[in-house]
Amino acid sequence: MTIHNLDQHMQQAVQHQQSGAFAQAESLYKEALIEHPRHPGILNLLGTVCAQQNKSTEALKHLRRALRLAPGNPMYLLNLGEALVRAQKHEEAIKYLKQALLKAPQLAV
Repeated sequence: MTIHNLDQHMQQAVQHQQSGAFAQAESLYKEALIEHPRHPGILNLLGTVCAQQNKSTEALKHLRRALRLAPGNPMYLLNLGEALVRAQKHEEAIKYLKQALLKAPQLAV
């Protein structure tokens, strides 16, 4: 998958996710991940769509991996914090949400 094809593939996946077609988005993210297994953006989006489907274990796995590949990314910190809230892991969530807000205060909207 070329970079151009990856961009198109990801745009399609994001459109599915935004329209609530979570299973289709998840499938497209997983396809992209096969060819780009260390792409933090793909991992982050895959984690968010898993969280939206209440697949907490899978969501947290992908979101933690994205954060390991891009430490300190405020959006990844925020998404991990939100997934932890969904998973009822509030104390751990607070840690990541605080980090996200310290790095990007504009996220506190």
